[in-house]
Amino acid sequence: MNTSNKLYHPVFIGVFLTSMSVLSLELILTRIFSFSIWYHFAYLTINMALLGFGSSGAILAVYPKIIDKGRYRLLVIVSILSCTLIIVALLIFSRHPLQPGTMFKFPIKFSISLIIYYVGITLPFFFAGMAIAISLAVFSEKVSYLYFWDLFGASIGSLLSLLLINWLGAPGGVLVCALLMLIAACFFATQVSKRLSFVLVLLGLVFLSIIPYVKDQITTIPCNAKAFSDVYKKPDIYKSLFSKWNAINRVDVYTTVKKARDCWWCIVGISDSYKGTFPAVHTILFDAHNGSNIYQFKGDLNEFLFLDYHMLKTPYLLQEKPKVLILGVGGGIDVFNAFKNAASSITAVELQPIAVNLLKGRFSEWVGNIFNDYRHINLIASEGRNFINRDKDNYDLIQITSTDTFAALSTGAYVLMESYLYTVEAVSHYFDHLTEDGLLCIIVGDMLIKGGEGYQPINSRLMLQYLEVLRAKGVESPQHHIAILGKKFPSGLVMSCPLLKKTPFTEEDMLKLRSFAEEIGSYLIYNPLAEKAPDTIIEKIITVTKEEKERIFDQLPYNIIPCTDNNPFFFSFIKWKTVFDVFNYKKFYFITPVFGQAILLILLIQSIIFSLFFIILPLLLSKKTKFKWSKSFGYLLYFFSIGIGFMFIEISFIQKFVLFLGYPAYAFAITIFSLLLFSGLGSYWTSRLKRKPEDSIKKIIFVLVPILLLYAWILPLLFDYFIGESFIVKIFITILTQMPLGFVLGMFFPLGIKLVNQADVKMVPWAWGVNGMSSVVSTVLAIILAMSYGFNFVAYLAIIVYLLGTGSILITKRVLI
Repeated sequence: MNTSNKLYHPVFIGVFLTSMSVLSLELILTRIFSFSIWYHFAYLTINMALLGFGSSGAILAVYPKIIDKGRYRLLVIVSILSCTLIIVALLIFSRHPLQPGTMFKFPIKFSISLIIYYVGITLPFFFAGMAIAISLAVFSEKVSYLYFWDLFGASIGSLLSLLLINWLGAPGGVLVCALLMLIAACFFATQVSKRLSFVLVLLGLVFLSIIPYVKDQITTIPCNAKAFSDVYKKPDIYKSLFSKWNAINRVDVYTTVKKARDCWWCIVGISDSYKGTFPAVHTILFDAHNGSNIYQFKGDLNEFLFLDYHMLKTPYLLQEKPKVLILGVGGGIDVFNAFKNAASSITAVELQPIAVNLLKGRFSEWVGNIFNDYRHINLIASEGRNFINRDKDNYDLIQITSTDTFAALSTGAYVLMESYLYTVEAVSHYFDHLTEDGLLCIIVGDMLIKGGEGYQPINSRLMLQYLEVLRAKGVESPQHHIAILGKKFPSGLVMSCPLLKKTPFTEEDMLKLRSFAEEIGSYLIYNPLAEKAPDTIIEKIITVTKEEKERIFDQLPYNIIPCTDNNPFFFSFIKWKTVFDVFNYKKFYFITPVFGQAILLILLIQSIIFSLFFIILPLLLSKKTKFKWSKSFGYLLYFFSIGIGFMFIEISFIQKFVLFLGYPAYAFAITIFSLLLFSGLGSYWTSRLKRKPEDSIKKIIFVLVPILLLYAWILPLLFDYFIGESFIVKIFITILTQMPLGFVLGMFFPLGIKLVNQADVKMVPWAWGVNGMSSVVSTVLAIILAMSYGFNFVAYLAIIVYLLGTGSILITKRVLI
């Protein structure tokens, strides 16, 4: 098709804006769902977005004549439909959150709600994908350029999502994504009529002008299982004081007319015998549930007498005027605890900069200006692992109060979340930053198992990680360096205080801990100096041989294998083989920890079924896309393989850069940006290649494999060398390292399309379809494999998949010749 060059540019820009909108929307919706539902439902967004994109190409292949009825007008229509449906979806999702708690109680109602969510997510992406699919069909001879603008737009969209959430909040960001689709329609309309272009431009200007006013009127309500939902359900009891979005999470502060003693966040970990008063309190929540208290401080520490009856006091029984590092400040309770226990120096590190600004700014007077007026207290906004990696100081006490483990257990919310604060490597770094007699204290929530009250999965896993680090450091009798204090709750939860001491615990140490445990109504889960034979799982795994330990692992109803940076799913302790074993659930006091993994498996099954139904089935039924299977299998396997391989590489590399950059949200966006940007440039470069496509594919596969193998060796060295550099320098290193990989990855798809065009043009829709299907399935599959075998395994598997795909297309091409 001979089309003048002047017709290309509006389409290129339209494709660029569409891709930018799509990826921004995808990432912003994951943030909204993390707030309104739970973290694991973010996978729902990615899954359905890719399904919408893939199915659009399949539908277009089945009904190609719809393009003939006005290709540019159709581009305008689908862009406007996508814009409209984005707004409709936002209004539905913000006001009517999915209620996961009704999954088993009201399965029909939940299923209907879930279907509405599926449709609401998929349709905007379907019509946006249709715009790109139509553009590819109309300008098929410009596939290298279109694929470049597609990837370039997506790369910019990943960064744009961060800016939009930080500047406008998540709802405002979604509105901008809708506006981008409207602007794309404006460019497509230039090929229809000037009047239509003028009307759309005018509409876009009106839309742009009202976004700053409308964004704050869209209230995002969390599901009933989240703590912040009480603010909406019981406005006479709870009052919101502050709300703000950023790329990390949404931060809310609220107060209540209840007395502090009646608030669960206040009394957890405190002795039942304490009958005294509490200071006035506000509650700060991250993504509507994981919370902490902001206590009022009037300058008198006697108002914090309750801390003498709190499990938080445990490590201070063994330290006098310690130099303290606190990772995870929340509302500042750990800082007040250190202050009250006469810490000589307090360094407090908080991931969320909004919380830091609140404690130093808006609520500074409420907390008695403790973070502004006391020189020995230093509050820093940083990610904990990133801070400890570049910090040069040593500490008498490193304190992590992991209240998020209660949220993880009671909701199953964080089972799929990477938890780099609790891995073996993390514990090793903490150990290296302890003074000669230093102490590590990671306070966690745990869950008892029925029929075995000593069965505590999180404590067991953490103890194994402590032991692994101690043995790696050459410590003799490592079991004498560990002690655990715990307090049971009627619900089946346990709040525990696992301690790791650089020197062995002494009789005096254990006497202090035992006396304090009796005083606050808790107990010693593990006493390193106890003479009795071990009778709990925790005692056994600390003392038994490696062979006996493996036998115990197999017999346990849960998984406690230590987590590493390669497999950082600390809260995931349900064995895959028992996820759907209802009889196994009877061993747990509540089954919510199963939800995350169950939903992931359900999503995998759904993604396969939906992909077959909405992508493959239409192609099978269409007479227009039929061809000889015997001559095409290798081509289709190629596109299926590069779809899986690309997603496997993308997901595994995001994980690698999370620790390096410090903030998961920024690591995600910057990795996606650089990988897609250079993939786009690689695609663009294929238009300049003069050699045969099969020769080019043969050469680039032998470039890709060494790059991936080299990265496995060199990236850890680079990260260690540059870990102490500024954030800007680390961004530059991240982008630079992605350059060769992304460039090579971007060449596979357009080169494959050229080969398919030569073989049988009817296979082009199939190439798009199977590539879309593999992308849908592989996003979930990659996480399941990473949870089972680690992210490195996923990256190495990507190499095998790429080799399989390229081998299949090259062999098929040679056989047909």
